[in-house]
Amino acid sequence: VASAYFFGWFCSDGCVSSNSNCCSFHIHVRDSYILELFKNYIGSSHPVEIRGDYAHLRIYDPFLRESLITHGCTPRKSLVIDFPDVPDKFLSHFLRGYFDGDGSIMINDPNTIKVQFLGSKQFVEKLQKLLNRILNLKLNKNRYSHMWQCLYYGKDARKLCKWIYNKCKNLYVKRKKKIFDKHVNRWHEIYGNKE
Repeated sequence: VASAYFFGWFCSDGCVSSNSNCCSFHIHVRDSYILELFKNYIGSSHPVEIRGDYAHLRIYDPFLRESLITHGCTPRKSLVIDFPDVPDKFLSHFLRGYFDGDGSIMINDPNTIKVQFLGSKQFVEKLQKLLNRILNLKLNKNRYSHMWQCLYYGKDARKLCKWIYNKCKNLYVKRKKKIFDKHVNRWHEIYGNKE
């Protein structure tokens, strides 16, 4: 579970060096506790460095770097990464990690939920096909700005979030799950358990 989650995070917000054994993260300081979880998971003594609003973690490990590259998380991956071969039983955890890096969740008034994923064209297209197969989510038209994006609203967004947060233990970005929990609580106050 943890391996799938952190692999998903690497595929979105991580960096694999093209000319050294360095694997790194550069994230907002408010989410730095995730880096501590990752450090503990792999048994690393590398420090999490705080610089202004950002937290940095650099790990020099040839085995980690080679493993990430072998599984599709390559250097300079942002616009070219393909959706990796992840077994279905770990897919929700991988996507939660990816979502915590390159996804967003928001609630519009009065309580409409929207979930978004960003990625390369081929990543987003395969993501949508997988979610259609596994969760029967709609195949939406993808959009492009600086990256490709796919959006889920309402019932589909709730179904997706319930799935990625199922049995997630402490492996999630708190501020994103808090938004979903707030939406669900508000939904139950209005509609009960009806979908």
